[in-house]
Amino acid sequence: MKIPKKVRINGFDWQVNFDANVAYAGDAFGSTHYHKQQIFLDPSETQQKKEQCLIHEAMHAIFWQTGLWERLKNIQGIKEEEIIQALSFGVYQFLRENKFLRD
Repeated sequence: MKIPKKVRINGFDWQVNFDANVAYAGDAFGSTHYHKQQIFLDPSETQQKKEQCLIHEAMHAIFWQTGLWERLKNIQGIKEEEIIQALSFGVYQFLRENKFLRD
C-alpha cells in the first residue's frame, strides 16, 4: 500500500510524516501527536512495518478521539499500548491476507 500524506480518522484529517527522530520518541517505530493531528513514521523501516505502524498509530488516535484513552488510564492493570499492539498486528494481518492491502 502506498502510505498517504494524509489520512482521515473519525472525520478529522491527520498528516502522516516520515521522520525517524520524531518517530523514535520513547523507543518506538512511530508516534502520534494528538493535538496537532500528526502521525510520524520511521522512513527507514520496511514497507510492511510502516503499514503496520500506520495502523497502530491510527488506533492510538481513535482511542484518544473517542475517550477510550482517558477511561483506560483509570482502570488498574489495563495498558492502552498492549491493547493497541495486539489489535494493530491482528488488523494488519487481516487486511494483508484478505488482499485489502496490495503490494
